[in-house]
Amino acid sequence: MKDYALAMKYLANFGKMKIKPNFSALAKKTHINRHTLSNMYYGRRNLKPRERQSELDKYKNEISDLLKDQMISITAAYFYLSNESREEKQIKCTLSNFFKYVKKHNLNVKDEKHVAHFRYETDPGKQLQVDWVENLKISTNLGEAISFNLFSATLGYSRMHYFEFTIGKTEEDF
Repeated sequence: MKDYALAMKYLANFGKMKIKPNFSALAKKTHINRHTLSNMYYGRRNLKPRERQSELDKYKNEISDLLKDQMISITAAYFYLSNESREEKQIKCTLSNFFKYVKKHNLNVKDEKHVAHFRYETDPGKQLQVDWVENLKISTNLGEAISFNLFSATLGYSRMHYFEFTIGKTEEDF
């Protein structure tokens, strides 16, 4: 952690004694760059951070509204906002700068807490989940449409799957 108060105290003492400080040693002690310390000592630097507006500030509310949705990630919001079809409303920054902006302004706060779904475990041989999907359609390279049905079975313990394709929908097919 940078200790500006300690640095100013040391620099003031050196100034009173009219001794040039060892900026490298002082930098190790205060965790402030030696060039910054030199500028502070000689009065060439104002330590106030620059007050600049971000290009993304005008989109702050829109970014916040997008990121409130559980299903929208920061990356998805970036690609939506930087899409060329938005024309004048298109943001012009990199993904990493967008991430930094969202983090700095704490815009990725989700309204609802995501509820975890606990895995239901069964003993071996105790459970089999069966599903029957009807009227699936697929097209061949020649444009011919093929209609079929799908039988699916999943074992509860091992999660092993079995699939069977059928053309008919009779009880025997099932």
